Amino acid sequence: MTPPALLIEDLTVRTASDRTLVDAVSLTVAPGERVGLIGESGSGKSLTALSVLGLLDENLTASGRVDVGGEHDLLRRPERRLARLRGSAVSMVFQEPMTALDPLVRVGRQVAEVVGLHGRGRASRAVARRRAASLLTEVGLPGAERAYPHQLSGGQRQRVMIAMALANDPGLLVADEPTTALDVTVQAQVLDLMGRLVARRGTGLLFITHDLAVVAQVCERVVVMKDGRVVEQGPVADVFADPRHAYTRTLLAASTLPPRRPSLVEPVPVVEPTALVEPVETPGPPPAIRLAAVTKRYHRSGGVVVDALRGISLDVAPGERFGIVGESGSGKTTTLRLLAGLDTPTSGRIEVAGVTLADITPPDGPTSVPERRPWSPFARRRGTFVAGSRDVARVRADLQLVFQDPMGSLDPRMTVARIVAEPLLNPANRRDLPQGATRRGREALVREVLAAVGLPDDAAQRYPHEFSGGQRQRVSIARALVCRPKVLVADEPVSALDVSVRAQVLDLLARLADERGLTLVLVSHDLAVVRHLCDRVAVMRAGQIVEQGPTEQVWAHPSHEYTRTLQDATPVLPGRV
Repeated sequence: MTPPALLIEDLTVRTASDRTLVDAVSLTVAPGERVGLIGESGSGKSLTALSVLGLLDENLTASGRVDVGGEHDLLRRPERRLARLRGSAVSMVFQEPMTALDPLVRVGRQVAEVVGLHGRGRASRAVARRRAASLLTEVGLPGAERAYPHQLSGGQRQRVMIAMALANDPGLLVADEPTTALDVTVQAQVLDLMGRLVARRGTGLLFITHDLAVVAQVCERVVVMKDGRVVEQGPVADVFADPRHAYTRTLLAASTLPPRRPSLVEPVPVVEPTALVEPVETPGPPPAIRLAAVTKRYHRSGGVVVDALRGISLDVAPGERFGIVGESGSGKTTTLRLLAGLDTPTSGRIEVAGVTLADITPPDGPTSVPERRPWSPFARRRGTFVAGSRDVARVRADLQLVFQDPMGSLDPRMTVARIVAEPLLNPANRRDLPQGATRRGREALVREVLAAVGLPDDAAQRYPHEFSGGQRQRVSIARALVCRPKVLVADEPVSALDVSVRAQVLDLLARLADERGLTLVLVSHDLAVVRHLCDRVAVMRAGQIVEQGPTEQVWAHPSHEYTRTLQDATPVLPGRV
């Protein structure tokens, strides 16, 4: 009989203090079979995968049985033998390719190195280089051998990782959250590529993820883990249609984000991208955010010119929840930098919370001086205005950011109390919050905002590494809200979170926006997330807004082909679930 690609029996992982992290896990992957391993952070998914490859931390011990192909009892094998098996019998694709690739070595050489070290027989350098070029072409990167990792997009880097993992036709491929950080269209491409390649080679696939919709798209069987144990497994269609375990039902419920009740804000008229004109005045209060014909051009070395924004226009009403969706490179991040006063547009007008950050005529256009334009030492030329440092400080007090990765935006050496209180040191914030000028006042404000985001009383004296991913994101939200801003901008705030935590964070943002009268701008590549939270949405592509309008209208009847592409690329659970 052909041995299974992977056999795990009674796998148990313990710490040096005898704490059990993985408890008697058993599962199999047949040759050519695609099995999904799902569960929240801390469920033991990644530890199970690392045990298969013998990559556990030295403070952890594994017992039980792990077979890969014809190789038995890998847990008892010495490191020298396991090193030969990695890349030949079993390979792994990690979540973040930038940390797995050497930034100083061209990708062609890195793929060739895998062929030379782990290939069957000793391949010469010339043979390895030719094989690397062939593999890169197979994954859709012809001619990329001489590129460095930083010169490739996230999806392209993940393709390089797939080429390296499949270079020597291993019997088992372990993929640990390989598409979590990718845009939906790039994710769809990578998933399709991975599926085709493993099917062509007859490779078993163990796909680790917290996204049930991706499992429904890629896998044939699913294994559900919770607290280090397998609670349910079986064919994907059966488990998702009729889950037996309560935890599986919870994951399925959290994976389906329903449309929310819109906030009680009268939508402002849509301003379509046009030539540079003065914004159209609308009845009622002025918009909290206004961009009129904004462009941004970057000049790179070698005379390369990049048009990051090409005449975008939009209005966001006070108290409105507004979404911006698009792929990497669409201009979302550039737009956020302009709104936060971190960069200056090449042309156009930007107003945030009643402050004009910039009003610049096109370099090749007519000079027109807006009425009541204050003088600024930062003005570049006649007929333009760029806000001075005081106005920028005012905007940074009224507009706060929540970033995608809370661990990367929180200082690991500071307690939560210091992290949350730090924005209160901005003199512009003290003008509106005089209590922030004293230590006791800051402590009171920190306690108030931590309670508002649902963190326990003792959270203030703990450090970021002592929290889960969802709790760290709550700390980021608390830091953004402590100075009581008018505008909150959330940049991919839930893309790296588990599905159950994702729904909690989105509902928290919606509740806080309603209670505090916040104008919320949500940036995401996931239309379903924007639909759940936002009243209106703008779809960006290649520096332009290709479509904008009420979220439900754009979702149900997209007018632009690119919007339909984003919608089609978003993995969804089967309709019967």
